[in-house]
Amino acid sequence: IEADYIAGMQNLLNSGDPMTALRKREIYHHLRDAGRALRSTVDILHKAVVGIS
Repeated sequence: IEADYIAGMQNLLNSGDPMTALRKREIYHHLRDAGRALRSTVDILHKAVVGIS
């Protein structure tokens, strides 16, 4: 997810429209945070199912 975020930001900042770039940057930022939260949730669920403490 981090690599996709970086690639997306690179493309976005090279677009030439600063207002659109700022708006979409917020979306990318929230998607990145959601991906991190999902990763943590999956780790917890995996530990619960497998029985790892």
